[in-house]
Amino acid sequence: INYFQSEDMITIYPNPAINEVTIDGVENNTKITISDVYGREIARTFLIENKVHFSELVAGIYYFTIHLASEKIVKKIVVE
Repeated sequence: INYFQSEDMITIYPNPAINEVTIDGVENNTKITISDVYGREIARTFLIENKVHFSELVAGIYYFTIHLASEKIVKKIVVE
């Protein structure tokens, strides 16, 4: 069975966020990389209980790359 993961099926909230976001539409243990607006990788983590924690990030705009088996999906997140 081929299952195509659409970007529209993935939701991240709240946005803006403070210390964590919830990501719906992907499986737990999915790799997530966090990059700044300059494309520099800031952190690597894994989705645990549909959440990503990032209390170490300062306020700003970040890009969360969700690494799926067949594609990578990038979502913009504002951290307050």
